[in-house]
Amino acid sequence: MTGRIKARTSKPIIKEKRQMLLHLDSDVIKDLKKAAVDRESTASAIANEAIETWLKKNELRGG
Repeated sequence: MTGRIKARTSKPIIKEKRQMLLHLDSDVIKDLKKAAVDRESTASAIANEAIETWLKKNELRGG
């Protein structure tokens, strides 16, 4: 043992992900997938962000 103290690193909080089926217009799906590729993201991440924003705007979610 070298006597070094191991630094604690904070682990990111991982929220539970669950699957949900949504029926969206074909054009919305196409544009969402393009946006995800352009932004190096995922369609799910973009949709989640948009839904969170909508919920907060309509005072259905705190934060």
